Amino acid sequence: MIGVRYLIVVRGVFLNRGFLVFSHTVFTLCFVIVGCSSGGGGGSDSPPSSTPTPTYCSTVQSYSGGVTISGAAQYEYRTNGNGGIASPRPIRYAEIRVSDSSGTLIQCGETGSDGSFALTLPNTGSTATLTVTSRSNNSNLRAYVLNNPTNNAFHSISSSVTLNQSQNIGSLTAPAT
Repeated sequence: MIGVRYLIVVRGVFLNRGFLVFSHTVFTLCFVIVGCSSGGGGGSDSPPSSTPTPTYCSTVQSYSGGVTISGAAQYEYRTNGNGGIASPRPIRYAEIRVSDSSGTLIQCGETGSDGSFALTLPNTGSTATLTVTSRSNNSNLRAYVLNNPTNNAFHSISSSVTLNQSQNIGSLTAPAT
């Protein structure tokens, strides 16, 4: 069996905990063969997961009398790979999903070039979860960074918000590891 690992090299784009920070849309995909064996080499003969990736959230809903929730998404990174933690950078052009307390998707959006967002949500007084994901599918970039490729799971950061007034929830930050 041949073990294959992949490395995504993105010119002008930083990867940290799976979050993409987009400054260019030029990609290079490199495949590296890391080993060959006739068994026992740590490879898996299991087929890839048939778990579908959730549909990209791109349909913005309109809510009359709604509330505006704004903020910014950012990530921390380590200098020199394992060095100290540098100042956070914006998570650009990433998918945003907002779900109500029952898990129903109620709004979609994307972060801007500076990581900021502003979404109109229903003024229900209930609690919702705003999630910024490690994927993008827009005119700026099309990319998915999976946390668990076997289950098609992507990285995300989230925050709970009460939908009773317009508010800025501040920064959602993906910590450096």
